Amino acid sequence: MMETRGDIVGEGDQLIITVFGQPDLSADVVVGSMGIITLPLVGAMEVKGKSTMDVAIQFANKLEQGQYLINPKVAVRIGQQISRNFSVFGEVVRPGRFPMQGQLNVLDALSLAGGLTTRADKSVKLLRKNAGADQDAAEVDTMQIEFESHKNNEKLMQKILPNDVLVVGQQKTFYVYGEVRRPGSYPMEEAMNVMRVLAVGGGVSERGSSSRIVIHRKDKHGELIEMPANIKDVVLPGDVVVVNERIF
Repeated sequence: MMETRGDIVGEGDQLIITVFGQPDLSADVVVGSMGIITLPLVGAMEVKGKSTMDVAIQFANKLEQGQYLINPKVAVRIGQQISRNFSVFGEVVRPGRFPMQGQLNVLDALSLAGGLTTRADKSVKLLRKNAGADQDAAEVDTMQIEFESHKNNEKLMQKILPNDVLVVGQQKTFYVYGEVRRPGSYPMEEAMNVMRVLAVGGGVSERGSSSRIVIHRKDKHGELIEMPANIKDVVLPGDVVVVNERIF
């Protein structure tokens, strides 16, 4: 197994450096625009592009070579990783780019973006570039968020990597109006038909007729069309189902 040498350091990253047993030599620094940090006793060090382990070894060697300490023990970790970001777009409260902050998973990322809006779908797409490939981001995973059981959803615990993009879709809806008991807008379900729409809308009212139903739907040109419907007809996102009064 390949040895892990920690995260890669970039410009703007916050480095938390600990020299064990020597609190005066420990430091909390930000990598400058030239990829350089300045540390106690040893001065300037170029760290851009190096792993946190390599930076720790570099600092320890300088302390020992300068005869400041014998066999110093140094640890380096990244606090806020400005040089590497992830993005959250779509139906979240605060869409945008965010710096990597330690180990984040999908739920953490959505939380940093302020959570989902009331219009959010229960699905989130994770877009990620293939490792080593110089190409546009490719969709590698589509996760269904079920809030009632999200603690058991391993995909929501998936680690966020630098340059990942999360896209939260808008909830798909249909409308039911006319002679139903609960007219309004409702979220789409799988395999929706007119019968299910009527059930969601509370059923046909006493004045309504299940044989006098029409669907208003936009065609491929965006024009609104009206078509008669029966209870087995398929309902699509954006459809408006209207139940008319019975004819006495």
